[in-house]
Amino acid sequence: MPAYRRRNQSVPRKSRAGCRNCKLRKLKCDEGRPQCQRCSAYGVLCNFTSSGIPDLHPSGESQSFALKSSRQANRLAKPSLRPSLGKDFWATDATTSFTVDAKSRELLSVYKTQSVHMQDDTPWQGLKDELVGLAFIHPFLMHGILALAAGYCRSLTTELPSRGSSRELYHVAQCTSLFRERLVSPVRPGDKDALWGTASTLGIVAFSSLDTTSATESWPLKASSASDLEWIHMGEGKMVVWHMADPLRPESLFSGVASTYAQMHAPLPSAGTDGIPPRLAQLCKLDESSTAESSPFLTVSHAISKLYSLSESDLTTGRVLPFLTHMPGSFKLLLYAKDPIALTLLYLWYSRARLAVWWIDLRARVECPAILLYLKQYHPDNMLIHEFLA
Repeated sequence: MPAYRRRNQSVPRKSRAGCRNCKLRKLKCDEGRPQCQRCSAYGVLCNFTSSGIPDLHPSGESQSFALKSSRQANRLAKPSLRPSLGKDFWATDATTSFTVDAKSRELLSVYKTQSVHMQDDTPWQGLKDELVGLAFIHPFLMHGILALAAGYCRSLTTELPSRGSSRELYHVAQCTSLFRERLVSPVRPGDKDALWGTASTLGIVAFSSLDTTSATESWPLKASSASDLEWIHMGEGKMVVWHMADPLRPESLFSGVASTYAQMHAPLPSAGTDGIPPRLAQLCKLDESSTAESSPFLTVSHAISKLYSLSESDLTTGRVLPFLTHMPGSFKLLLYAKDPIALTLLYLWYSRARLAVWWIDLRARVECPAILLYLKQYHPDNMLIHEFLA
């Protein structure tokens, strides 16, 4: 049998980083060409070999979601609710545009008619109509609205933990990318409401987005990483945009819901334990001499105690969010460190807040069981903690 000599062939080097889609989904990319297996199975176009493909771009939907060049966008006479080919509409600004197809219009209808922001959504109804109008001239806001509506639909489909669809993740990626680009430019007065609308939307999306549907693979059980508690980082970033956009200025669209924001940011007691149940005060080592400066648990304990003093019918978004808006930096550090008392307080808040807010419930479906398992595994002898988890 003749011996065959192997020809010298240059094998293209593959990047260790893999495609951007797999990095966003926190998966190991197989770096296949022209399409990695994970992207193919997930139904998105792989961008390992092409930097021109948007992140998490759905395969087979390139016509509906094709981003247009700035030259094409500038051909439109007015960046408004204007029909393009067929029954689709354009969402466009000076540099970017995409078509709002039939599925996107369904999501817009969900956004306008359902309580996607808050359970007590009546004050937001007129505001949502105005935001949709703004979204047609601010594509980053349009992507955010569509991602939010898709997440809301996901919350209704099952009571089990669930990850976002390729369409939802596509809109999240596009919203994030375009929003970052816009934030580095000078802020024009006409952009302020769109900027805050996008920031608040991304805050909800970040909280409801999960890397896994398995409690055993979720924080705090999983190994610590830089991506832990990303919703905390998003909340801090949101406040930067808050000061930039000033949504409570008199001419702002958001001034009509100022009462909701006032409720969310209403001050909590900064000293003492009045209103905190004795066993909770004992767990957190609080007494009448405790202050917000001396204890990382005081403020959040007051927030949780107020929640548990309300009936379920009185729970509203404005009443459950002070736990987040008043969370001190010292408490956040304890969460990162997986402190058992901090985890117990977070569990107690999840258990109550999820009854009023769908996007809190989506995260609680995974992290509540994960916190329970973690505390049982690593702190089995702390009977006071387990008294609250029973």
